[in-house]
Formats: sequence, C-alpha cells, structure tokens
Amino acid sequence: MRKTDTRLPDVRTGTRPRLRPNIVVLEEVPDEKEQQRRTYRRNLETLSGLRMSTSGDHLPLRVNANRNLRFNSARRLDRDNGKLTTKNSFSTSSSEGKFSGTTRPIPRLSSSKQAPPSIDDLPTKAPSSTGTKNDSSESSNVLVGCKNLRKKLKKDNKKIQQERRRLLTGSTKPRVRARPSYLDLLEQRQDFRKALVNLLHKDDAQTPEGKAKLEIRYHYFVSRGLSMKTCPLQGQWITRILSMVPKRLRVKCGTNNPLLTQLQKEYEQRMRSVAIDFVLNSGKPRTKDDASKQKGAVHIKLASFGQSSSFVRRNLHLFNSCVSATLALWYREYSNFRLVRVSNIRQSGSSSGNKRRSSGRKVKSVDSVTLEEFTSAVATQFQEGEATLEEWFTKVQTIFYKGFTDGRMPGFSQPVRLASVCQTAVTIMTHCLRSLCVLSLASFTAAISGQQPNLKDGSCLALWSPLPKELSSVSENEEDDEELATSTKIFENEEENGPTASMCQNPNKPLRLKLHLVLNDKKIEFRPSFEKIQASMLAVFDRTLEVCRSLSRLECRLFAEWDGDDGRMEPVVDEHVVERLREQVKREVSVSSVLPRSFASHYDKYKTIINGEAEEEVAQFKSGDADFENYTKKIQELADLETDILTNSRKVVELGSYTMHCEMLVESLVSRVSSLRRDILQHLYTRYSATADKLNTELQDIMERALSVPGDTLELTSHKKYMEDIMENQRAVLEQRFLTENMSLSSEECEEAIKPLMCFIKLPEVFRLHLQIVTEKRAEYEALLKERREHFQEELTESAKTLEEFQELGDVAELHDYQKKARVLQTKLDDAAQYIDHINKEEEALGWNTTHYPLRKQVADKLAPFLKLYETGVSWWDRMELWLTSQVGSHDPDAIAQDVAATWRSVYKLEKVFTDLPAAKTLVIAVRQRIEQFREHLPLVLTLGNPGLKERHWEKISEVVGYPLRSDPSTTLQRVIDSNLEEYLSKFENISEAASKEHVFEKNLEKMKGMWQDMELALKPHRDSDTFVLVAVEDIQLLLDDHIVKTQSMRSSPFIKPIEYEVGSWETTLSQLQEVLDEWLRVQATWTYLEPIFGSPDIMAQMPEEGRRFNTVDKTWKDIMKSVNHNSKVLAVLEVDKILERLKKSSELLELIQRGLNEYLEKKRLYFPRFFFLSNEELLEILSETKDPSRVQPHLKKCFEGVNALSFNEEADVTAVQSGEGEVITLCQVISTSNARGQVEKWLVELETSVKESIKQVVKQCMEAYPCKTREDWALEWPGQAILCVSQTFWTTQVTEAMRGGLETLEAYHQTCNKQIEKVVELVRGKLSKQNRITLGALVVLDVHSRDVLKDELLKQRITSEDDFTWLSQLRYYWQNSVLKVQMINAELAYGYEYLGNTGRLVITALTDRCYRTLTQALNLHLGGAPEGPAGTGKTETSKDLAKAVAKQCVVFNCSDGLDYISLAKFLKGLASCGAWTCFDEFNRIELEVLSVVAQQILSLQRAIQAAMPTLVLHGTEVKLDPTCAIFITMNPGYAGRSELPDNLKALFRSVAMMVPNYGLIAEISLYAFGFVNARAMARKITATYRLCSEQLSAQPHYDYETMKTDVSKDEDPGTEDDIIGKQQK
Repeated sequence: MRKTDTRLPDVRTGTRPRLRPNIVVLEEVPDEKEQQRRTYRRNLETLSGLRMSTSGDHLPLRVNANRNLRFNSARRLDRDNGKLTTKNSFSTSSSEGKFSGTTRPIPRLSSSKQAPPSIDDLPTKAPSSTGTKNDSSESSNVLVGCKNLRKKLKKDNKKIQQERRRLLTGSTKPRVRARPSYLDLLEQRQDFRKALVNLLHKDDAQTPEGKAKLEIRYHYFVSRGLSMKTCPLQGQWITRILSMVPKRLRVKCGTNNPLLTQLQKEYEQRMRSVAIDFVLNSGKPRTKDDASKQKGAVHIKLASFGQSSSFVRRNLHLFNSCVSATLALWYREYSNFRLVRVSNIRQSGSSSGNKRRSSGRKVKSVDSVTLEEFTSAVATQFQEGEATLEEWFTKVQTIFYKGFTDGRMPGFSQPVRLASVCQTAVTIMTHCLRSLCVLSLASFTAAISGQQPNLKDGSCLALWSPLPKELSSVSENEEDDEELATSTKIFENEEENGPTASMCQNPNKPLRLKLHLVLNDKKIEFRPSFEKIQASMLAVFDRTLEVCRSLSRLECRLFAEWDGDDGRMEPVVDEHVVERLREQVKREVSVSSVLPRSFASHYDKYKTIINGEAEEEVAQFKSGDADFENYTKKIQELADLETDILTNSRKVVELGSYTMHCEMLVESLVSRVSSLRRDILQHLYTRYSATADKLNTELQDIMERALSVPGDTLELTSHKKYMEDIMENQRAVLEQRFLTENMSLSSEECEEAIKPLMCFIKLPEVFRLHLQIVTEKRAEYEALLKERREHFQEELTESAKTLEEFQELGDVAELHDYQKKARVLQTKLDDAAQYIDHINKEEEALGWNTTHYPLRKQVADKLAPFLKLYETGVSWWDRMELWLTSQVGSHDPDAIAQDVAATWRSVYKLEKVFTDLPAAKTLVIAVRQRIEQFREHLPLVLTLGNPGLKERHWEKISEVVGYPLRSDPSTTLQRVIDSNLEEYLSKFENISEAASKEHVFEKNLEKMKGMWQDMELALKPHRDSDTFVLVAVEDIQLLLDDHIVKTQSMRSSPFIKPIEYEVGSWETTLSQLQEVLDEWLRVQATWTYLEPIFGSPDIMAQMPEEGRRFNTVDKTWKDIMKSVNHNSKVLAVLEVDKILERLKKSSELLELIQRGLNEYLEKKRLYFPRFFFLSNEELLEILSETKDPSRVQPHLKKCFEGVNALSFNEEADVTAVQSGEGEVITLCQVISTSNARGQVEKWLVELETSVKESIKQVVKQCMEAYPCKTREDWALEWPGQAILCVSQTFWTTQVTEAMRGGLETLEAYHQTCNKQIEKVVELVRGKLSKQNRITLGALVVLDVHSRDVLKDELLKQRITSEDDFTWLSQLRYYWQNSVLKVQMINAELAYGYEYLGNTGRLVITALTDRCYRTLTQALNLHLGGAPEGPAGTGKTETSKDLAKAVAKQCVVFNCSDGLDYISLAKFLKGLASCGAWTCFDEFNRIELEVLSVVAQQILSLQRAIQAAMPTLVLHGTEVKLDPTCAIFITMNPGYAGRSELPDNLKALFRSVAMMVPNYGLIAEISLYAFGFVNARAMARKITATYRLCSEQLSAQPHYDYETMKTDVSKDEDPGTEDDIIGKQQK
C-alpha cells in the first residue's frame, strides 16, 4: 500500500484559504494476479476492435466490504496558485450505497455529443444546517442524471460480470446480449466521469474569487452532493481515543458525549473527501513529494491534564489580575452605560441620565421634541459619552499602572510577555467597546422602533453574557491563585443568552418627534422631511462607531516610550449587524410615515386651493360676464370653505412616533381662501367703478357736445342728428344701464354713482339749450350761405372774361407769359370745383336743392387747348435750345427723333382746333414751322450724334469733309448744322452704321464683364468640418453657358475686328471657368459622398489604401476651398494655383477609391447576402458605426421581413428581436456583437441563424402547448406567426382524421370549426391588447377559409379520401420529425422559419387559391410565377401572402424603365444567396434590352437550382446558392409604357390570370376579423353600399374597402349591422 497526501484549501472560515488536515489515501499495488487480470482486459479490448490505453486504469480500491469505487480520472490542486486540473472521468458502483436522489441533477450522458454540465450549475454558497427549501430544491437537481445512470449500470453489472468471466475462462460460445456491450457501458461511464469532473473544475480559479467559489462548490459536493455509506468508527478506535482522555473527564462526559457524535460526523465527511479526492486524482499513487510532505507534517503530542493546566495558567493572560480587574470594572460600573439614551431626550432638562449611575430625581416629561432638539441632545450625549469613555480609560490605565508597579505584570525584561499582556488587555477593552457600540446601537434602535432588535447570531452571542455575581467580589489586591480560581468560576458559569429589555431600554416608549405640515407652493410637505429624519437617525450609527474607535491603545498611554504597535483600538463590529439595525431604523421611519401621509391625504379635499386650480377658476370667473348674484354666490362659497378649514382641521395630532402640527398648513389654506375672496370683492368694486366712470364720461361728452356751438352748417347738421339719436333712442338705454349697474352698490361705492346721477338730472335742461342753439344758428348759416353763392357766381363770370383775352394772344415771343396766365386760371377753376362741392353739401344739409354752375365747366373746357399750346411751345423751345448748344453726341439721337415726332403731332392737332381763332392759329403755325426746320437736319443729327463714334470714326469723317472734325465741346450741333455737311450724309451713314454695331459689341462685352466682376461663389460649411462646399451654382452655370454662346456669335461678326483680341481672351476665360466648374462639381459630388465614409475609423482601418488616397484628395480639396473662401469671386477661381490640374488629379484618385469601395462592399454583401437589399449609402452607414450595434436598427426592415428593432443588454449583446407591431421574440442564443470585433456582418449572420432557430423553437413549443389548453387561451399566449402555422397544422391533421371517420365525422368537425370561430370572434369583441387583436384577426381570416373549404368543397362533394384532388389542392401543413412542411397538390415546400412579425393575412378567395396552386407548382418545377392582370386584383399581395404562409422573406422590387441589368444582377445575387423570394412588380416596364440580359441571369439561376449546385456565377461573381429562393413577376398588360416579354423570358415563368376579386367574400371575412358574428349578411349590404357609391359618386380614395376597414376598426363596440351600414352611408 502507498499513502497519498491530499490537501485542499478550506474556505469555511470565510477568510484566506488554509490547508486541510492531511488525508491519507490508500492505493493498492497490483500483484501478479492482478497483472493477469489486466492482460485479459487488453485481450477484451483487442476483441472489441478498440484501441485504448490502460496505463491510467487501476483496480478498484476496497474501502469496506460493502462498497467498491472505480476511478478513472485525475484531480490535481496546485497549492501554489490554487488551480484545479482534471483528467478523464470517473464512475462509481456499489452494492448498497448510491447517489442520493435529493442532490442536484446532472443531465443524463450518452455516447452522443452533449455538452457536459457546467460547474456554474452548483450552488455558490456553502450549505448550512438550516438550509431552506430553495437550497434543497437546488441541490436536488445536481446528480439526478448520475442517479439514473447508476441505476442502469447496476442493472447491467451482472451481465457484464458474466461476459467478463466467459472471456477469462476462454469460452468460445458467445452469449446473446440484448443490452449494450461492456465497452459501450465503459464509454458511458467515461462520459459520466467527465461530467463529474467538469462539475468540480472551472477555469476561473485563477482569481481569488474564483478559488473561493471553487472551494465552496467542492465542500458542497463533499457534504451534500455525494451520498455514500462508510464504515462506522470501529470500537477499538473509539476505545483508543477514550483511553487518551483523563479518567475524571471520561467519567464526567460518559460514552454518549456529543463529542463522539461530532467525531463520527467528521470522520464520515473526511471519508467522503478522501473518496472524492481519490476519484479526482484518477487513483494515481502518491508522488515522493507528497510522501515527504506527509513526513514533515506536525504531530502534537498529548500531555497530561496537569501539564496542560500549568501551561494554560502561565500563558493565558486572561487570568491576569489586571485583566480580570479591567473586565470587572466594565461589568460593575459601565455595563449599563450607553452612548445614546433616547429616554433622556424624551425628558426635559439635561441628559444627565446618560451617566452610568442615574441620580434618581424625578423629571418633567414632555410629549415630543423637534428634530433640531433631538440632534442637539444626541450631540450632547455623545460629548458626555466621550468624557465617560475617557474616564473609564483612565481607570483602566490606573489598574495596569498599579499592576506593573506591584509586579503583577511582566516587566521590561520580558518584552514579549509584556506585549502579550498588553495585547490581551487591548483585546478585552476592544471587546468592551464592541459590546458598548452594539448595545448602544441596539438600544437606540429599540427606542426608535419600539421593538426588540434581533441580534441572536454568531457575531453577537459573546455580548449577551449576563453579569456574573462572582465578578463583583474580585479585588485588585487578591493573589493570583484566587484570581484565577474566581475567573475560572466566572467563565464556567457563563451562558449564552439574548439581549434583554434592560439592555436595549424600554421599547414600549418610542421617541416622538414633532412634525409640521406646511404648504409649499402647490403641494403639502412635511417639515422636517422623512428623508431628513432618516438621515439624522442614521447619523447616530456613524457617530457611535466613530466614538467607539476614538480611544488610543493602552500601552501607548501607559508607557511613555513604547516601541510596539501604535494607534487606536479598533473594535470590529460586524457590518451586517450594523446594517441590520440600520435597516430596522429605515423600516421604522418608512412604516411610521404611513400615518402622517395618510393624515395628510385628508387635506386632498382642498386640493383646488393647494394646487392653484382655485386661483385659475377665480381668474376665469372674473374674466367672464357674471352678474351680481353669481358674484355673491361665489364669495359665499369661499367664506364657507374658509369656515370649514378652520372648524374641521385639527391643529395638533398624535400619530404614532410623530406629533403632527398643522397650524402652518391651516393658516396657509385660510390665507389663500381669504386672498381669493378679497380678490373677487376687489374685482367687483373695480368693475362697478369702471362702469360708473364710463357712464359718467359718456354723459359728460353728450352734455359738452349738446352745448357746443357748431362752426358751420355741416357741423350744425351733425350735432342735430347726434342729439336727436340721444334723445329718442340712447337716453332710455343709458338710464337702464345706470339702474342695472348701481342698484347693488354699497355705501362706499355711492360716491362713484352720484356723478352719473347728477348728469341724468341735468340732461333735460341741456336738451332744451341745445334746441335753442340749433334754431338760432340755422337762421344765421342760411343767410350766410346765400351771400356766398352770389359772390361765387360773380367770380366765375370774371374767369370767363379772362379766358376771352387768350383768343387775341398771338406773339411767339410772349409764349412764356401766356403759359403762366393760363396756369393761374386753371388753378382758380380747380379750386372752384371743390368750392361747388362744399356749397352743395351745405345745401343738402339745410334741405335745399343743390345749385349747378355750368359756367365753370365751360371755361375749363375752353382753356384746355390754350394751356396745351402754350406748354408744348415752351417745352419745344427749351429742348431745341439745349440740343443746339450741346456737344454733338451728348444726347441720344434716337430720343431726339422721338421727341421731334411727338411734338410735331401735338402741334398738328392743335392747329385744327384753332382754325376759327386767327391769333392762336398764327402762334401754332410759328411753332410748327420751327419744328419742321429742325426736322430737316435730323438725318445729320442721327448720323453724327451716334454715341458709338470713336476717335477712329471721326478721323474717317475728317477725311470725308476734308478738314479736321473732332468730337469736343466746341463741336456743337448748331455748328455742325451751320457747316452744311448734308452732301456727305451718305458716307457719314456708312461710318455711323459700322460704329453703331461695333459699339453694341463693346457694350455687350463690357456688360458681360461687369456681370462677372462682382459675382461670387456661394459657399457653406460642410457639416461640422472646417472646410466648405459649393452651393447654388445653377445660376452661374446658366449664365456661363449663355455668355459663351454670345461670345462665340460675336466673334463670327465682321464688325468685331477692333475688339477681336479682347473677345477672344474673354472667350478663353469663360471656357476655362466652365471646365473648372465642371471638374469642381464632379469632385465635390464624389468627395461629399466619400467624406463621411472615410471619416469613420472603422472604414479607414478596413480600407487602408483607399484611405490614404482619400486623405490626399481631402487635403487638396481643403486647400482649394480655403483659397476660394479667402476670395470668393468667380473669376478669382482661375487665379488659384493649378486648380484645374489638381482637380483632375483628385477626380482620378476618387475613381480609384470608388472602385475599391465597391469591391469592399461586394465582399461584405457576399458574407451577409441580405446586404444586397440595401443601397451603398445604407450599407456604409452601418459599416461606419460598427462600434455601435444599434446603428443597424434603422435598416433591419430591409434585411429581415419582420424585424424592426433589436433588444440589447448591458454588454451590447442581442437578446431579442422586435417587430414593427411591437411583438418581441426572445432569441434562443444570445448574439455577442463584441466577439465580431467590429465586423457587423458576422454577428448579423449569427442573428439570422438565431432568429430562425428561435422561431423554430417557438413553433415547436407552441405545437406542444396546443393540446394542453383551450384554443382561446392558447391563442393569446404565443406569437402570431406561431399561432397561425400551428393552427393550420392541427387543422390539416384533424381534417385528415375526420375524413378517415367518414362524412359524419367531417360534419361534426365542421360544427367544431364554427364554434371555434365564434369563440375567437367573441374574444375579438372584448378588450384585447394590440398584439392579440392583430393575431386573432389573422387567425379568423384563416379559420373562416378553412371552414369554407371544409363545407363548400369537402362536405359538399362528399370527399372522404385523402388522395382526392380537391383535398390535395389545398394548402396543407404537416409536422413530421420536428420539421414543418407545407404541401399543395404534388408540391412540398419546407417552412422557412423566417420571422415575419405579427401582421394580418390576406383574405383567401377562389382567385387566391388558383394563384397559390400555380405558384407552388412553378416552384416545384424550379420555375418562377407570373401573375398578370389589371391593377388592384391582388397580384403582388397574393405573392407576398404565399411567402407568409411558408415563412419566407418576400422582397418587392418596383421596376421602372430606367432600371439597368447591373442593379438587377446585384439584387439577384442577394436573392440567390439568402434564399429569399422576390416579386418584381410591373416587370414589363423594363426596357427590352435589359430584359434580354435579365432573362439569361434568371435562366442561370434556375438551372443552378435544378442542378443542385452549391454556388452560382452571376455577373462575374461567384455566390453561394440557396435553392429555396424564388422569383415572381407581376405585369399589367395593355398599359402605356409596358413592353411584351421576350419568348425566352416567358418560358421561365408560369403565368396566372388575376381578375376582379370576390368583394363579398373579402368583406365577409374582414368583418369576421373585426368581431362581427353575422358577417355574411352584413357583407352583402356593405358590398352593395360601396358598389352604389362607386357608380354614383366620383372616384375618390375613400370609396374602397380600406376605408371600410378603417371605419370598423375605429369602433371598439361593433354594434349591430344596421349601425355599420348607417355609418358607411353617412
């Protein structure tokens, strides 16, 4: 035999690990016979064809006669780092002992691959003797698997032994074994061993926490996880043990001593530990190191009792007289001392009762104290407590000082013993301080809560020893022997007791605090608040701990020069004890606050006063138009409320631990009510005062206006009408207002009412005086008006005479004087017209007939031609003088010609007017002749006055005339006319024409340059960067194009020669500017697209080469924009250094970057094919924020059919998916986004797999739950998708079974379906959540269709065969071998488990069924489907609903004529790789050229599916192929812009015609889904109603069934059918 030493760290103490006692494990060394048995075992392995090592295999070690343990595993604990390592596995067998069924189960292991149970399954806390029910249930789950396997091994053990004996004896006749072979069982045992090793092995033992956790689990397994029978302690062992105990002790204890029981338990635990250690060590022999450690173990020799007693007396300093005296001092004088005594706070006067000895005098008690008084009293008690502790410390110091001087303590010659004694004294004092701290806190807690604190635990038992009577007799002068005997007697009689009421004060009189209820703004508050009260109470705990830890160590103050430990005594108070007391105080504060809060709720009836609603109500009342009675009623209500507050409110209330003072609250409420009442009274007074003032003001105005004297006839008439209205109409109204407003005024307000009363008294006299004034003034104003009319008629006669004088005026030289006279006469006539209007108004006011004055109009008409003649002549003379004296060309010749023509036409007309007036006609002829004279020289004026004539043109003119002629100030028009140059006019015209065209070109060139001179580029900051981008360049580009065209046309003119160089230079500038702008915008568009992409560190890290190129472009761009921002003129752009070259270089780099970016995105899409459904911008937004997984969520809808959002935990792991409707599916496997290391496509692939697995698991669980509950309850507990597919599966199964039973069974099942629909509809009519309502609506749609199939097709045609085509043509679901399949005719489709969310389903009609059949048969032939028909027949929706039926993602692609084959190829790559379905909507809108290419791509895809190829090449890219993908196309034939499909493309699809749907059936099933039971009759009515609307009314969007659904869904109570019809008709 060899000995093996096994030691494991022990964590039962809760501190650092310590070595367990040496355990010797015996291992039998195989002898010759055993070697022979091993040889036979190897033969057995050879016969079985299994090569396995037997080096680690050992024969079983017999622990006792009844138990065999077979080990084949290893467990090694590294003592240096505490790491536990394991090898292989183990198994156990026993004839009697077995694993207990009350332990924690391990999953049953077999030869199949199965993950071993984790060590985390074991409990993390060490078991206790008082284990709870939860601990028992948790531990009962550890080894159930082991128990089951053990039963099986025991059952087969007999046959295994027989087989082994047959092989050992050499028998050739094999026995027939129905059970597994021995090697199979051995393999099972090895799996079992691995499972057990994994239970006790974990890689987290590297940390101290991991080591502690591992050790706890190990001890748990030893004590409770393994149930085994061990041999009891043998009698000779017990005898040997008892022989070593002194006889007197043996007689005293007897044979039934509990120590023997404890010894037996320890022995059994050690035996279990030895067994487990042996198993985990693989039964290997001990090494030499273990043997040496065993030899080096410490062995303690047992001495006699006398020797031990002497040793104790010499070394146990607790019996030292000084130590005993210190302990006696504490118990005698300070045992009742508490740092805080709440009873003293409840009493008036000082806190002298806090002394260790109360004076006993009576004190006057008070009911309650304020929180400030409590805090102050506690602070005072702590100060006195510190003084008391200082006094105690001084006495202890005196005891030890005397002991040191008397020689009862070791001297300085024995420093070690002296330090030990001092340490003992400090320990005793620390224990006393600890007891003081705990008892003070317990006392304080009891006084606060009024309940005894529960402190009976291991950490406080040492504090509850009662004061021994013998302790008081101990004296400091007794001898050591007597002290030792007394102390021994004391501690022998000590018993463990709990804290008494005297220790914790009287808990029946808790502290009572004053609490005030106050009104703070708009809420009631407690002062002090309960949070402040709790903080003040808890502060006592901190202060108590601080005081108890404030004393220095004894030796530091006893000896002046102490070289040992220095510092303060630190009594260790268990934190959980203090925390328990804290929680009790917190709980008490919380519980005691219930009554005050409940009492405060009594004031809720005044909440309108508290929250300010009453103020708002009063403000609204004042703003209204209430009468005096309502004001009186409102004021009385407020007075009653004030009385109610004063009479029904208790000012002081005792509520438990508090005395509630409500005076401040009551005062505040009364103050607010009084304020509101005063406010209403003030408003009432103000209102009546204002009314009286207003009425008085109106009366004063009436009196003043009545007594005022009118200034003229019009004012007189106005006064008269006003006063007549006052006397006849307004007087009665004013009197009524006076009586109404002042009838209820108080005595204080009568003074304001006297003023309008006095006015009313004076009104009759005022009216009389007014009539008198009106009568007098009327006669006066009539006479005056007659005089003014006569005088005005005389003035008109004089004006007519003045006009006659103009007929005789004909001197041209006096034309200016004539003009002045005519203007004066015209002014008089204009004033006369206004005067006539004024006279007519006065005549009308007096009631006279209006007077007409025709003479004024006659004079004005005759004066008009004379005035025009004079003004025309004067104007012509002035302009002609200006032209003749000015330099040639200073005036526009065209404007001169227009003025001459207009003036001549006016004079010509005037000449006809003055035919009968010779003088005036002579004047007109003179003006006309002067104009005609000037007209003769007009060609010369137009030629030489051309503003386009330059110096070179005047030189040519000088050559023509033969003398120098220049355009200078001396060359006036008069001089040119006098030079008689008309003979050269033809030559002048040629020169002038050329000059005009050249001048136009120059002007245009200057205009263009002027427009570009001040034009600036519009820049704006680019996002948050320090650079800029161009904006609003459209106007610049349009102007640039226009000017380039104009410049080119100018260059083609023959008159451009003088400015040809300037025009060419300008054309070059514009061309360069256009080229720069084009390149600039091209670079800007690409740069702004790529800048946010490469602004992401993730993209830069994944594309380093493109990143470097972009940095180059980015630097160039920023340099250019910086220069442009400095000078933003458009033409200044051309001055930027090499701007065009730099932009072209940047454009080339950007093309390379985009090419690399597309390749990068292609790789990402190939890894996660659903990225093909996203645009480049959307995909880049995801890839640029890989550190934030939530950035994926906005784009999930395009990747996954029903996933709208993800649920993340704190570690950013995906735990669940959420649909757009709010339905949540928990993932069966948590997706770790951090493990992907920023590669979002990796965890999205995992998410895709996990979602499908989760849906599959949900469907399986839903399938299992269907028979266990009623269908109504079941439908409310599972996700909508699972409900629909499982319901259809059970319908298929039940219909199949019913057909086997015949028509009667089918009829019975039909009735069952009707009842199911009625129950579901009844649920829909009730209160449901949004999710359940959607689910039940879709379930009703499918249930109604299923019922109709059963009734209209199976029962009606009397079909009972499962192979009948009518049944085979239905969409059927089958659950076979945990796989869900969908069949229709001979097509079988696997359920895709794609999460589709909780959405509705399409109503299934005959048209829908026909489309389903066509599409499923096309899929069975690996072809596509092509529903075609008019718009609104459900082509796309039917395809999508079929995808929902088989849980496949269906992506709808809207086709257009601008679609190219590249984008379609990209889409088909994603389709083929992820196995999704697609529906190309309006496929025939694509151009024929693209369709021909697409046909080839689709053909390649279908051939690859038929050939079951794993990959496919599309558009030069090899992609993996999912054969479940499918392509559907929809077409609208006959519409404009639609093309016919090529024949090669038609052959790839199976078409189905979609016509007008069955509106009646759609309406019926929709009504069922909304909760209407009598849906069929209602559907006929609604269909007729909407058909009538469509025929009689205009085509509007609201005349469809979508509106009908909306109307019905808004009504929670559907009501009757007539209600619905009436609602639709409205």
